[in-house]
Amino acid sequence: SGSKESAVNFRFDKIFLPAEKNDCVHEFVGTKVVDFVMKGYHGCLFAYGQTSAGKTYTIHGSESDPGVLPRSIELIFKHIEDQPD
Repeated sequence: SGSKESAVNFRFDKIFLPAEKNDCVHEFVGTKVVDFVMKGYHGCLFAYGQTSAGKTYTIHGSESDPGVLPRSIELIFKHIEDQPD
């Protein structure tokens, strides 16, 4: 009995290029999650990838290019402010 290799297929919604800024990632992923959370659903922002691929930077960002998390928090507060009393 030998091991049997099988092909594995992966599907991606989007592949972000290294030169893309965090606002592109947030626009594609973060805004959708925040919109669902503000409608009462549970949401999770999760970064997965190879070591040194930029996961921490994508989530936290920098002062000049905030990450997905600070942008999402800002968007949540904007949703709250825009709600009628």
